[in-house]
Amino acid sequence: MGDKDQQRQRGGVGWSDVGSFLAVILSIAALLVSVIEANTTNRAAEAEVWPYVEIYGGYSGEGFYYRMQNKGVGPALLKSLVITLDGEPVDSAADMVADVLGEEDAFGYDRIRSTTPSGGVISPREVINLFSVEWDPVARRLEEQLRDRLDAEACYCSVYDRCWIAKKGALEPEPVQSCTRKD
Repeated sequence: MGDKDQQRQRGGVGWSDVGSFLAVILSIAALLVSVIEANTTNRAAEAEVWPYVEIYGGYSGEGFYYRMQNKGVGPALLKSLVITLDGEPVDSAADMVADVLGEEDAFGYDRIRSTTPSGGVISPREVINLFSVEWDPVARRLEEQLRDRLDAEACYCSVYDRCWIAKKGALEPEPVQSCTRKD
């Protein structure tokens, strides 16, 4: 009987067993490194097309406005946009102005600039004017009335189907599993 056979009968470990064990450990380490690298590559690819939508209101010397902007580096696939006044959906900007100011002071689209996208793509750095009005005494009253009553919420996704909800005045969008389109 050879030395190897005697060693195995006594429960010893030979050099070939140590080599086999090390090969298995190195294979597992290589697999882990590959998985980590693939995950890092996927995250980098998602970051390169990450949309970041913000909804905000403001004013200038010309008038006041509510806007939606994609401040991210990738396109935002807009799934839904809901504008509400006192928690109720707004059907049109002209109707909203009439509800807030009353029929006698209401004005229409000759003074209102608005866009209400219901879907589509918002390109990186694109700004969408949701609602704006040039200043005059009636517009100043309208702005004061809308300030705490008008809200907007948009659900959008990246090209990798990561989705978020942006709300007017929120510091950052809220991640969600998916968007359900509200028609």
